[in-house]
Amino acid sequence: MTIRHITYHILHKEQNGEAKLELNPSPLTPNEAHHNFLETLTKAYRVRAGKGFGSFDSDEDNFPMPRFLNDYFGNDDFQHLTVRMMNTLLVKIQSQPFATGGKVFIAHYENQDSNYLLIAILADRVGFSAQNWEMLENEMLDIEHLKYAGRIDLTAWQANETRYISFLKGQGDVSVYFKEFLSCNDALVAREETKKLVSLLEEFTREQGYELEQKTTFFNDVKSYLADISNIGGSFNTEEFTNRVYPSNPQLLQEKLSNVDTGVQDGFTPDKTALKRLITFVGKTKNWRLSFDRTAISEGQISTDNGRIIVNNPTLELLEAFE
Repeated sequence: MTIRHITYHILHKEQNGEAKLELNPSPLTPNEAHHNFLETLTKAYRVRAGKGFGSFDSDEDNFPMPRFLNDYFGNDDFQHLTVRMMNTLLVKIQSQPFATGGKVFIAHYENQDSNYLLIAILADRVGFSAQNWEMLENEMLDIEHLKYAGRIDLTAWQANETRYISFLKGQGDVSVYFKEFLSCNDALVAREETKKLVSLLEEFTREQGYELEQKTTFFNDVKSYLADISNIGGSFNTEEFTNRVYPSNPQLLQEKLSNVDTGVQDGFTPDKTALKRLITFVGKTKNWRLSFDRTAISEGQISTDNGRIIVNNPTLELLEAFE
């Protein structure tokens, strides 16, 4: 990871209070401490569940982040960029009386040939250390309880990809202001998000080395849980989902589903049609179509042999086709 620019400003705001800015007069000069801090912050953000994803809103008058960034690419004036961002943040947070401020860290960094802009609002917390037989009390940044943060994949945006913004959605509507500050449009397509969730779960079972019977039990449970959410018009929540379907180590599954590049976002209603893929396999050509569920495999009704699929004990109607 290489830091291009990094700074922080302070956004003063208590619940139901007025917001005001305290601006850093100049960016920080990156050093080893900044690098270690950013490594810790990006790791905390990467594994945090409950992300939303999207792209820039086309209304740049009300959602000006892409305009700010285009100007920044032209003049490389990071200080000017961050001051403009902070002024927008100040306007947006006024709409959320229960939102609170903090130290706003903004970093432009490169990682694995891609450029990113990371923004995080951090509160302070009291920490303790023991040195030279003394107990010391210190104020430090509370990265562990990260609430408001977002990341823009600048390289993906410039390549005209469809999804390049991620952000922490939080609970309720309090964090909506932060999404708007990022100029993010996160309109959900329920079926596509459900398909993505199914694919990630299939990858997860392969990575964990699940046997066929384990997969069948796991996917049946997942489908039942998600179908119940769909039936009541509820919304998918990564943390609740992982605690329910993988209670032995929910954090492991959360990290898979919350990946900032490939993860699924919270807030969509699971699509029942897309959920069928969890337990049903379908294959077809111009001349035939075959469909069966996982139970058919576990019960030996469907098997394979040297690249062939064998239907054991087929129905009389199927056998009559060969007479």
